[in-house]
Amino acid sequence: MIKYPNYDRSILSIASSVLNHFGVKDCQHKTLPEFDKLLEKDYKNIIVILFDGLGTRP
Repeated sequence: MIKYPNYDRSILSIASSVLNHFGVKDCQHKTLPEFDKLLEKDYKNIIVILFDGLGTRP
């Protein structure tokens, strides 16, 4: 059985959440609700470090 990625809950969603937080409204992907909730607090600085270990080469 082939399992396709869920692009509504992925790294793309986190990036969309950050863009949405800073006022970019025309993102192509949905935001991640859990991350949106974290961004509701009015932080002075936001640092996001994403590690993607799903490459095809070792």
